[in-house]
Amino acid sequence: HVGTIAVEVTTNGGDYIEDMVQYRYYASPAISHIVPSSGPTEGGTVVSVYGRNFIDSDSLYCRFGNDSTVAGRWVSSDRVECQTPSMVASNVVVEVTNNGFDYTANRVEFTVLPESVVASVDPTFGPIGTSTSVTVHGSGFVFSRSLYCRFGLLSVAAMFVNDTMVVCSAPDAAQGSVDVRVSSNGVDYSKTSASYEYVDAHHVHDVLPRSGSTNGGTIVYVSGTGFKNTSNLYCRFGTLSAVHGVYISSTNVSCVSPMYQIGTISVEVTTNGVDYSEDMVQYRYYASPAISHI
Repeated sequence: HVGTIAVEVTTNGGDYIEDMVQYRYYASPAISHIVPSSGPTEGGTVVSVYGRNFIDSDSLYCRFGNDSTVAGRWVSSDRVECQTPSMVASNVVVEVTNNGFDYTANRVEFTVLPESVVASVDPTFGPIGTSTSVTVHGSGFVFSRSLYCRFGLLSVAAMFVNDTMVVCSAPDAAQGSVDVRVSSNGVDYSKTSASYEYVDAHHVHDVLPRSGSTNGGTIVYVSGTGFKNTSNLYCRFGTLSAVHGVYISSTNVSCVSPMYQIGTISVEVTTNGVDYSEDMVQYRYYASPAISHI
């Protein structure tokens, strides 16, 4: 049973030494689960090991696989923290020992993930106060319930597309540029060479002319604020397919109206190909005039 007793030795089968060296019996430790259950090959992930009968001792260790042993930090009798060593990408079994010799045998698995890197994001900027859908390109992404993007210090859930692409909605933040990183375990974030810029929202104030033929082809000058000279500058007439915009200044762009039926629709502008203005400035389509005779 649990407790401490003396260990003595005899060399003649009768006379035992009486040095009262103590040996402690403890309840066998066991692991129920670990959090997180995955981490990168470079190591350094702090893993919380949950279970029972963990002891605060100098011989408390975690073992990852068969050979990688690291010191454990006792938190409570049902929780120990261990920092993962560097390992190759694979699944390894995690066990714990209270005495440095006898390990648990619960075979709880930890997944060693390949190194992940963010190479680029699209779009590279978006307006403040808008949850811009951002596609993140890179390598080493893994499908996981703990897949996240981090914009600066703000983390949001990510949607897995494949091992080189995830999609995230940019969280609301102040104006400026931030690094974008990805985590497959919700704890360890990737290296990155990509940034995302928060900019002031753009707005449409007016269009000239305010009307044009249903045949389309009218050059429409759009005035407003916050326009940027980018390859993703578009105008959208109602719900029609977007048309390329021509940058004139931060307050003016021009677009060629597409064909449409008689009626009135709104004209909106995007500078990043994703986020359109929502100012509802109206443009009217009319039947093309024709002269019969004079």
